Amino acid sequence: MDHTCQLLNMRGWLICLFFALASFPADCSATTTLFQDDFSSGDAPLWQFENGWSVISDAGNSVLSGSTHSWATAGSLYWRNYTFKTKIKLADAGSAVHINYRSSGCNRYFVGFNSGGLYLSKTYPCSNSLDISTISELHDSNQWYTVEIVGNAGNIKVYVDGTLKINHTDNDPPPTGSIAFEVLFDTPVYFDDVLVTTDEPLSQTPWVSPVALSVDLAMMSEYTRLTRTSCMSPTTGQES
Repeated sequence: MDHTCQLLNMRGWLICLFFALASFPADCSATTTLFQDDFSSGDAPLWQFENGWSVISDAGNSVLSGSTHSWATAGSLYWRNYTFKTKIKLADAGSAVHINYRSSGCNRYFVGFNSGGLYLSKTYPCSNSLDISTISELHDSNQWYTVEIVGNAGNIKVYVDGTLKINHTDNDPPPTGSIAFEVLFDTPVYFDDVLVTTDEPLSQTPWVSPVALSVDLAMMSEYTRLTRTSCMSPTTGQES
C-alpha cells in the first residue's frame, strides 16, 4: 500500500472515530436504583407506616400487607423523574388502593387500583383535585399484578403487567415527591417487589441512603400528617 492510500485510510478511520464519539451524550447516564424492597427480611425498616400495616407470609413469601384507610410511605421528597414499579394483590373484590407518585404532603399523583379497573388522578395544589383518566377492566382477587408508573416532567405513563394503560401529559405537574401506598378500606391489599429507578444523573435525583432516608421519613411523616389532616376526606381518601 503506497503513502497516499495510507493517508486516505487514516482519514477515513478518523472520520469514523469522530462520529462514534459524537454519538455519545455529553452527560452519560445509566439507570440507577433509588429504592428497592422485597420484604424478604420479614421487616420493612425503610417505610413509614400508619396503623394497619405489617409484613406477612404469603405462600411462603414475605409480602407487605395493608388494611383500613392508612398509608405506607417511603423514599425522598426530592425525587423527580423516576419509575415506580410494584406488585399488587387484592384480597377480595372490596380491596382498593391508591399508588402515590411524587407524594409530598397533599400534593401527588395517585393511581387507583381496584377490582373494577384503575384510574389516574392528581392533587396539586392541595386544594385542587383532578381526575385525569379512568380505565375499566377486571382485576381478579388473589392474583398478582405488576403496576408501573413512569414520570418524565409532565408526562405520566401507567402500565399494568407491561401493557400501557394511561399516557397523560400534564402542563402543571406535581414537581417532586416520594412513593406511598394508601389502602382505602378494611379488606387487605398485598404488595411485593417494590422498585424505584431513575435515568437522571444523581445530581438531579439524589439516591438516599438508609440512614438519611430514616431522617427524611421522620420529617416527611410530620409534614404529611399536618397537611393531610387539613384537606383529606375520611370517607374517600381523597382531598376535599
